[in-house]
Amino acid sequence: MNYLTRPIFEFEADWSNAPAKQFSFDLREITLGFGAEYFAGVQAHVVQGYKVNLLLRTAAEIQAFDDFFAALTGRLQGFWLPTPFEAVQIVTADDATHFYIADQNLRATLADHPDVYLLISRAGVVRAAKIASVASASLGRERVTLTAALATPATPADTVCRLHYVRLATDTEDAELLAEGIQSR
Repeated sequence: MNYLTRPIFEFEADWSNAPAKQFSFDLREITLGFGAEYFAGVQAHVVQGYKVNLLLRTAAEIQAFDDFFAALTGRLQGFWLPTPFEAVQIVTADDATHFYIADQNLRATLADHPDVYLLISRAGVVRAAKIASVASASLGRERVTLTAALATPATPADTVCRLHYVRLATDTEDAELLAEGIQSR
């Protein structure tokens, strides 16, 4: 599945091995004339790194995984990675572009972080969406407005997680061959 011309990572990550997450701030070297170099931590950009494990149980899964990453030519070709945590809990839906969630002050979070892409899924129906706005609603709810209508409207049965646009940090592969046709990557 693609969203905004980039593929979505649809492989089931083994989240029982806690994902490693690292933060590094934008510490750039600044050189002024012929003087001494010094470093300034401007913290304008934050980089997050994830390291996750996958258990590929069949030759078809291994081939699909290899094909997915073979299509990503170069480090600048990114993909969407669903996060392991549920982002919101849908309470009700008005239509394909509006739904209500349990109030979690998402409206304030969106003002601080541009983390606005969601993966909405249930029993074989997977849709990606972008949040346009979130407003406070009555009865401990928030109203989420999407930028485009979903093909299938959201329901309380849906699971919603955030989508992060990621790129490969290195070109190295790490695999453990557990048995014939079974790999841990």
